[in-house]
Amino acid sequence: MNSGHGLPGTKRGLGCQMILLKEEEREMKSSKQPVWAVIAAALFVLLALGAVVLLLLGLVDVVKTLDAPKAAIFVSLVGILGIFITQSLTGYWNRKLEKERAQLARRTDVYESLVRSLTGMLTAKGDTEKRDEYFQKMLDFSPQVIVWGSGPVLNAWNHFRYRLMSVSEEPFRENEFPKITADLLKAIREDLGHKDRNKVFDSDLLRPFINDAEPGQNYSITPTE
Repeated sequence: MNSGHGLPGTKRGLGCQMILLKEEEREMKSSKQPVWAVIAAALFVLLALGAVVLLLLGLVDVVKTLDAPKAAIFVSLVGILGIFITQSLTGYWNRKLEKERAQLARRTDVYESLVRSLTGMLTAKGDTEKRDEYFQKMLDFSPQVIVWGSGPVLNAWNHFRYRLMSVSEEPFRENEFPKITADLLKAIREDLGHKDRNKVFDSDLLRPFINDAEPGQNYSITPTE
């Protein structure tokens, strides 16, 4: 496979872009949530559930010690409080889901436009002017990817963009370009909710716009000698 894939020239502003991309990659790596934080969150949820169970058992014991009128009033107050809490939680979750749906819709628009520009660049063939135009459109998506993209998407995008901009000084190794392209597409699909990252082959994602991508293949980058 041609390692260059007819990529546009990218020397202008290369030094600054490379520095910025490396800084972005370091920031994203440092912002990854550690395992201990996930474990702590799970323990907190379990403790909260245990506290709720103990509270309910305690309320039952309290009701048993009251006479009928007081017990009825107590149960009514608890019921009203329960309704208030339920409605508050329902409203919170509805707002949260609405926000997530809006964010998903926005991410979908950003990713679709990004993939269209990528497709245009890869299918421009010998039309250098058109290919450069699509390439510039792709670069212009960086602010939107930073705002809307997940951590894995931002990392994959930073690496993809960095390699395209540095290819004139550091040529692609064998299979490097299709690999980083497939990694970006997989990260995008995963961010949009697809759970098939390990079931979709790299080449199957690239076949719509790379003619010599054989079906059912995952790429590995040839090590530097």
